[in-house]
Amino acid sequence: SRVWLVSGGQWRSEGRRPEGRGRSVAVRSRPPGRVASRSRALEAMHLLCHALLAAGAAAKLNLRAGGASFPAAMYQDVTFAYSFRKPASASADISYHSVGSSAGKRWIKDGTQRCEDDVRPCVTLDWAASDSLLTESDYAAQPDLQMFPTLAGAVVPIFNLPNHTEGEGQDLLLTPTLVSKIFRGAVTRWDHPEIVSINPLLALPAERILLCVRADGSGTTEIFKKALSAFEQEFKEQVGADSGTRWGLANVTRRRLNSGVATYVAHTPYSLGYSVLAEAESAGLPFAALLKGDHRVRASPTSVAYALAELGLEIGNEREVLTADVHNALGLMAWPICGYTYLVMRTDPLPAEVPGSSLETRRAVVDFWRWFYTDPQGVVARLAAKNGFAPLPPIVSEKVLPFLLKSIRWQGVPVALPEPKPSLTVVGPVWLSSAFEQLGIIYEQDPHSNAETSYAVVKDGKQELFWRCSARAASGTALTVWGELDCGGDDDDDDDDDD
Repeated sequence: SRVWLVSGGQWRSEGRRPEGRGRSVAVRSRPPGRVASRSRALEAMHLLCHALLAAGAAAKLNLRAGGASFPAAMYQDVTFAYSFRKPASASADISYHSVGSSAGKRWIKDGTQRCEDDVRPCVTLDWAASDSLLTESDYAAQPDLQMFPTLAGAVVPIFNLPNHTEGEGQDLLLTPTLVSKIFRGAVTRWDHPEIVSINPLLALPAERILLCVRADGSGTTEIFKKALSAFEQEFKEQVGADSGTRWGLANVTRRRLNSGVATYVAHTPYSLGYSVLAEAESAGLPFAALLKGDHRVRASPTSVAYALAELGLEIGNEREVLTADVHNALGLMAWPICGYTYLVMRTDPLPAEVPGSSLETRRAVVDFWRWFYTDPQGVVARLAAKNGFAPLPPIVSEKVLPFLLKSIRWQGVPVALPEPKPSLTVVGPVWLSSAFEQLGIIYEQDPHSNAETSYAVVKDGKQELFWRCSARAASGTALTVWGELDCGGDDDDDDDDDD
């Protein structure tokens, strides 16, 4: 395939034919100065796009994912990055739909159901995301449901105070208990004495606090309510710690998804809501810091990591349900309103229960998550930090990935393929071949070995050495053994090296 540019109504081809798969698309180049008509140019572009899309579609799997809005920006970033990290032969296009944790769980359980809000029919997902936990009734109805923690993130109180400027010492401070009181309706004004007393440098208005909460079942809400229930017994008794929409407040505005709450707060003076940290930062919304004793803590990937170190390492139970609550961490550096977000999958569904799935799609899902958890290039970790998330502690990810690889099946058979071992090639003269072949056999039997070995006999020393050194420079996989010669510099000796 060639690269075609359209400029000023003219077609011209650029560059060389790239390496790799793809179908050639013939588009006749017009001579300089000859301008195509608009209709013919559009027709040519239309045909070109269809041909390129058909070429790509033939080689890639399309995977569907959806659920929690809490990690939506992160998953959209990381699935996009994944399409570039994998070799073309193993790549997959993953589309992630931010529909909320409750909808994601419904969709992964049964794609033939209609959503509760009846806005659109639910669809079959290859994997779902949720920040709210499955219930005992969920596990009883479908025993092959499983949750796998992927990241941890912060939920923050977002606000809109006119004339408020962010800067050193200008944070709006709240205590954990005060947040609970506000969201159960016990504190209703910005100039309430409990708020004023801990914010002496802020000019707080004599206005009512306009609360905004989620209108849909939400994992973000569950994390927030669980933390507020832990902060104050009255909140636990009056509101509760579930992911539902009941707040027991008459004067409260409801919006769908984190983006809906953030949009309301951004456009409504004197409002207060809650959202995931990344949503607040991307919308440019200020969020409150929390006062723990005499120490103030702000939400960040670092303060979430402190919470994980305190509460998030003991994950799982006797039934191998890999969940943990990480809210209400007591450490002074830990953000107390945070939680894990989870991958949700059916581990061994019947084919009729998951229309459109196959061994290939299940394996492609496992390949993506293997890459996500191991992340040799650090891409996932950098994207997590960019989106305000903390990656799993190593002690947790080392437990989660093996469990995922053995759990995900198709018709009773695990779909994960063993990770291919790197190849170590040794080249040298024929008289060393027997010894190195025996050493290779011994090495591969060692449980700590991580490579497959082979020995190649060379005939023309310098020519073979030059070829092997070039191959090693290109791929980094060949180890050359040849007398006193090495891969550095030029050898001015024209004599042949026969030993």
